[in-house]
Amino acid sequence: MNLRSLLLISALVITALTIHADVIYSTDFPEATNTAPAGWNVLAGGTGSTSSNGWFIDNAQDYRFAHTSGPVGLSAYQGAVSGGFSSTALADVTVEATFRKATNNYITGIVGRASGTNNFYHTRLEQNDFKLYRVNAGSFTQLGSTVTLTGGDIYPGGVAYRILLDMQGTQITARLFDEVDSEVGMISVNDTSINAFTSGYTGLRAQNPSVYETFQITAVPEPSTAILLLVGLGALPWVLRRHRK
Repeated sequence: MNLRSLLLISALVITALTIHADVIYSTDFPEATNTAPAGWNVLAGGTGSTSSNGWFIDNAQDYRFAHTSGPVGLSAYQGAVSGGFSSTALADVTVEATFRKATNNYITGIVGRASGTNNFYHTRLEQNDFKLYRVNAGSFTQLGSTVTLTGGDIYPGGVAYRILLDMQGTQITARLFDEVDSEVGMISVNDTSINAFTSGYTGLRAQNPSVYETFQITAVPEPSTAILLLVGLGALPWVLRRHRK
């Protein structure tokens, strides 16, 4: 084996060591006011405008759910994602959003591994309580313990928070960060229930008034890819020995 081949193998090994999660979708909702963002489907709450109830891009180019009667709105991202993934069958991903609420009432959150409108993992800020749920056929099962914001972390209306839902195998983790990006809530559980979810779409679930400034999905490499790269790493000493002989 020549030096060029050895360098190629070394490059593959280095690539294996630097594998990391990749952002496969990200948006700050740049679409025009009173339109729907590209790739998003409203599943509950209706499509609205600055003068009517529902989901819409507002004057600040944020994705808003406004409904004075108080129902829950659900909007799913089902458009294109990179990396060869399907946005409706995402498994090991991290989904996060930056959001604001004008008042302390009602809920604002995100969903993952969702199917239909009544099956998903759901983390949300509910008044000053940060919670994580598994929702099966519309029935809510709380996962882990409620984190109640206290002192300087208490939710102030109108301030931007970042909410995150990480799903890796059976490990489901929710995190909440305040306006200076300090973590103020974390819930992590190993969901081995027969009702656990393995894949689905991601999206937003909220009540009036909720405003989302950004949304992002990050995915990790497929296990098969990692295994092949590790095999390549293990083969390198054998190749080097053959070269010396």
